[in-house]
Amino acid sequence: MDMKKLRFQIPIAIVCLALAFALTWQIKGQPRIRALEAPAHISVLVEQYRTVREQNDGLRIQVGQQQEDIDRLRHEVAQNSEGSETMVRQLEVAEMLAGLTDLEGEGVIVTLNDRSGNFDSDFAMHPEWGLIHDDMIFMVINELLVAGAEAISISDDSREERILATSEIRCVGSTVTVNGTRLATPFEIRAIGPAATMDSALRMRGGVMDNITLFGASIDIRMSSNIEIRRFTGAFNLHYARPAGTGGDE
Repeated sequence: MDMKKLRFQIPIAIVCLALAFALTWQIKGQPRIRALEAPAHISVLVEQYRTVREQNDGLRIQVGQQQEDIDRLRHEVAQNSEGSETMVRQLEVAEMLAGLTDLEGEGVIVTLNDRSGNFDSDFAMHPEWGLIHDDMIFMVINELLVAGAEAISISDDSREERILATSEIRCVGSTVTVNGTRLATPFEIRAIGPAATMDSALRMRGGVMDNITLFGASIDIRMSSNIEIRRFTGAFNLHYARPAGTGGDE
């Protein structure tokens, strides 16, 4: 063998062996790293979940205490103030508008659900076709408000959320969050207001009902002489808004 070629081949062989050893070590070491990181990652998620749950429990207690304070103040006003009946009535109206009291009255119940069954495999369709999305819920709620709805809530099989001016509605995977609470289909939207007017508005040609059924999802609308809507049970946290004229930086 030519000695010149041998001198070049030996360093190249050494480099190749070193690279092979490094690659083998990396492949063997990767599962260990993941195995060590996974429990740590899970423990962080568990701790975050525990913290959020404790915060929610604290907020529920806070809401209950505030409701007790409101009831106590209402009683004091009714007992001690002149013109107390007017003041109590104004407080009741303010609480109804803010969503802080249970309400009942005539209205409509709208049920939204995903498509039933699967499409023909020969029919090319987007996988989200026929699924209820947040924009459909917005569509229904906006139409109800325009038609005179005075109170609205949305619920699934286990939870009900009152719709307020500060409520957020957005898709999160296969669910929808309302006021930070996850809800799953079927969604039931309850609205108190002029039942016949709201029913006609939703069924209007080219309107909400046509658009949702055209997308392949399901919508059912029915009127009721008496609908019950629960009060908002969350907590208000205003960090930037304040009553006008109370001062602050311009």
